[in-house]
Amino acid sequence: MRSFFACLKKDMMLFFAHKTSAILTLVLPLAVFFVMQFGMAETVSKRNYVESFKIAVVDEDQTLMSKTLTEQLKNISLFSEVYETDAAVNSLFEEDFAGVITIPKDFFYAAYDMENIPIGLVLNSQMPVESEILYSLVSSVSDILAADQRAVLAEYLLQYGELSEEHKSALYEEASLQVIRDALNRQEIFSIAEQGAEEERLIKLSIYSCSLTLLIMLVCLQVVKTVPEEMEMGIAERFIAAGGKSSSLFLSKFTAAVLLLLPVVLILNFVFGFENDLSLLLLVFVSVFISFSIYLFFAVICRNTAKVQMLSNAFLIVSLIAGGAIYPVQLLPAYIRPLSSLTVPFLVNTSLQLYYFEADFPSVMKPFFVPLGLSLALMVVSFVLYKKGRRGSV
Repeated sequence: MRSFFACLKKDMMLFFAHKTSAILTLVLPLAVFFVMQFGMAETVSKRNYVESFKIAVVDEDQTLMSKTLTEQLKNISLFSEVYETDAAVNSLFEEDFAGVITIPKDFFYAAYDMENIPIGLVLNSQMPVESEILYSLVSSVSDILAADQRAVLAEYLLQYGELSEEHKSALYEEASLQVIRDALNRQEIFSIAEQGAEEERLIKLSIYSCSLTLLIMLVCLQVVKTVPEEMEMGIAERFIAAGGKSSSLFLSKFTAAVLLLLPVVLILNFVFGFENDLSLLLLVFVSVFISFSIYLFFAVICRNTAKVQMLSNAFLIVSLIAGGAIYPVQLLPAYIRPLSSLTVPFLVNTSLQLYYFEADFPSVMKPFFVPLGLSLALMVVSFVLYKKGRRGSV
């Protein structure tokens, strides 16, 4: 452990060896946050618009009220298409439908009798943000219907006590119309005023995502770019001769990146209003690991600090553009968009949106699964090349 801490101290000292560069690396993302927050909100809002998406509806009830519900879904601007079907779910998901809503048989008959039958919902796992929004909408409407029913029942019990079946049926018929109308009219949550408030929050989330991504990638670059110099100077050989391990050299650099990022991330979270819970901090940790593994690979194959800096800067700019941090992903050429899902800015922004919409922890981390596996493989390759290059320099 003593050798590891000595190595960690060395990496921290190397980071702050050029004070101006170190300070700019840590302060620049914060400056970007405030500049975009107060000076570029209108520009950023153009890409924060949640693009409308397609859904399908399976109407097993086939009543006037179920058809009315389907028509009212078509009036919600969030849905680009509401397709009535009884087709298989998989075939719809291949056509980019975010989800399939099933109105069960006797749903509205049960509602008239003040009973609650759950609405069926199947979501497209390939569209995580749209699926989370659709799930939130359907859950909200179902909760509204159930809450209204409980409120009506409580009111009748307090006002009339125990009711006869005939009296109960008459009161239920009157109340159920109001309950159903209340639930069906909930597309008003997409009113202009509500959209404006939501858009403002999404703008702030996008700025936070851009600043966080820039911070992670810049710090990882500054920590890793000294690897070629260390290989050339024989630092690794002296470290290993003193009883250290090659893996400790990599681990100390990764630890240095995490420790340097932590206080700035906490400041960003405070400014944005995020709580520093486990999901968010783990999201940041995984993003650091992915960025670190990429830059470490560049450092090992280039074996020249200037070349590492040049290649990494080019990669940073391409990632910010392709990942949607600077330019909307939806407006990128079709042949580039599939690559966006592998960039750090896209992964951070997508997971932050899921986090913002209060998705569960596995859903928040799901976009990282494939890139994390690739990063682990890249880390192993870098380690092997590093050891091979170190032997060659002896």
